[in-house]
Formats: sequence, C-alpha cells, structure tokens
Amino acid sequence: MAHKKIRVLIVLALAAVGPYAAAQEKRRLGLEEAIRLALETSHALHGSEMKREAAAAKVRETDAARLPALRFGGSYSRLSEVPPFEVTLPFPPLGSLPTKFVVSPNYYNAFTLRLSLQQPIFTGFRLQSAATMSRELERAAADEAVGDRAELVYGVTNA
Repeated sequence: MAHKKIRVLIVLALAAVGPYAAAQEKRRLGLEEAIRLALETSHALHGSEMKREAAAAKVRETDAARLPALRFGGSYSRLSEVPPFEVTLPFPPLGSLPTKFVVSPNYYNAFTLRLSLQQPIFTGFRLQSAATMSRELERAAADEAVGDRAELVYGVTNA
C-alpha cells in the first residue's frame, strides 16, 4: 500500500513539473552572446557605472561652485494695527505750531525685495582643490568601471 502511494506521488509530481520542463528550451550560447548577456544583466557593472556618473556629477557641482550666485527674494508682512506714536506739547503752541504731532507713523504693510550677486574671490584654494580632487575621483571611478567590465568579460570567457 505504501509503494502505491509513493508511485501516485511520483506520477503527480511528474505531471505537475512536466509542462514546465518541456517549456524550457535548452540552447547553446556562443561566447559573444554570453558576454553580451553578462554585460547587459550585471548588477556589479551597473553599480560601477553609477559610481562613475556620480563622480561626474560631483565634478559639475564643484565647477558650479566657482560661478557667481544670483539670488532674488521677496517677502510681505502685515503688521498689527496700533495707534501711531504721538507727542503732545505741554506748553501752548507758538504761532501756528500744533500741540500734538506724530513722531513715527504706522505702516501696516511691509514689503521687502532683495537681489544679490555673490562671487567668491579667494577661498584659500578650497574651490580649486575640490575641483582637482573631484576630477581625480572621476578618473578613478572611470578606471574602476573599465576594470570591472574587463573582469566580467574575463570571467565569462574563463567559464
């Protein structure tokens, strides 16, 4: 009875796996096609390319830090309504002078606009050193990407 159950399980397993096994087509890859597939699907190679692109973006960022910066800003404030600061003279006026006058009038709406241009003149060679360093890092990342690509091609060829 136990042998009959095992046979039934084997037949069911083969029936379930059979269509999938038949659907998978075996084919031989040539060396060029294997290398092409490996280059297209390699996550490590994609990561080294992204490092190279990030280093190139850092070069553009350090070059942009040397350029002048133009900034424009504006603001509006509504101030609370308080009575204006007035002074009353303790003595009678002489001639046509008023007894009460306003020292500071109130302005309830305050507008501010600002336009500024900033250009670094001398930063202690910080910008120049940062640009040189980022260019060297870009070269190193490019060399690393070339090395990773060559290593992948060698690994596929060797396999």
